[in-house]
Amino acid sequence: MRLWWAACQSRNMYIATSGVSSRWLIIFFPSSLGDKAMGLVGQSFCAALQQELTEYYRLLAVLEGQQQLGDAGFVGEGASGSLTLRRLMVWTFDPLTRLQTLAALVDACKALYSNMQHGDPFVKSLVRHILNLVSRPIRLILDRWIYEGELDDLYNEFFVAVDYDTKDDRLWYEKYSIRKPMLPSFISFELGTKILNIGKTINFIRRVCEDRSPIRGGEEKALDSIRSQEGSATAQLTAEEGFGGVALQETIDTAYRITSKRLLEIFFTKYKFVDHLRALRLYLLLGQGDFIRHLMDLLESDLAKAASTLYMHNLTGVLETAIRATNAQYADPEIIERLDCRLLEVSPGDTGWEAW
Repeated sequence: MRLWWAACQSRNMYIATSGVSSRWLIIFFPSSLGDKAMGLVGQSFCAALQQELTEYYRLLAVLEGQQQLGDAGFVGEGASGSLTLRRLMVWTFDPLTRLQTLAALVDACKALYSNMQHGDPFVKSLVRHILNLVSRPIRLILDRWIYEGELDDLYNEFFVAVDYDTKDDRLWYEKYSIRKPMLPSFISFELGTKILNIGKTINFIRRVCEDRSPIRGGEEKALDSIRSQEGSATAQLTAEEGFGGVALQETIDTAYRITSKRLLEIFFTKYKFVDHLRALRLYLLLGQGDFIRHLMDLLESDLAKAASTLYMHNLTGVLETAIRATNAQYADPEIIERLDCRLLEVSPGDTGWEAW
């Protein structure tokens, strides 16, 4: 008799635990649902809890229906469909585990990802499901950043920060930065830096290079395929092997290669970066021998005079004469247009050689 009574008490305590856990979730949920300070991630966490509570309420409705049938005499006591204390304990075993796990996540929601290391496969699967729902707003922000260069972060939840007061001429160095405390634990600092550089490159192309054409490269088909998969309703932040896994890494690497390649193409074609480097070697480092020799011959008499007697329009005319008389005239017109001469600040007693 005592053993039977102890078993009944144990079952009652077990079932009562589910009520305590659900009560804690019910208390937490309404107080946090309308709190805008929680941001989109916090609201997603509340939505995930609401989804789990809805499933729990559905189970309670089924159990209540079974109990009402038994009370009305439609199901005999001990029959296969009757609701007994033992059956109630069996039917609520998995829901109780889910509620206890959710209650623990509410107590330590900042350490949500650490629960992915739980040894119980059931708990690990539940945490993965909750984590995917919670991280969906971050993924949406991430997608817009790496594909469009737009930072749609109303509640400052993303790890990339922007300083809107910084002008475009300092865009690459000062406008965007990483907020290390906001970096998710499943994204390494190296990967976060790549994510930062992808969006920064897109903005550099759009704002500084003033290039609005679509960013395409040799891997655009792969990138479009990945993006279409991520846009589906079942898209998750990572692949099944775990958060911060291969799928996320491949997505970032592909976007990084394409945007970097596009920026280099603009440098090498539109702005002729290599040609300008070659011009530095030819003209500033005296690599164009015939041009430098002829220019010095023309300027020798003028530079021997006092620096105060030199005038820029005269020096510019001599420079143009040297260009037309040597092979420099066949250089790219854009390079030739940038050739110019300057005079340093003149001090008393300086000759043209000191000021040139």
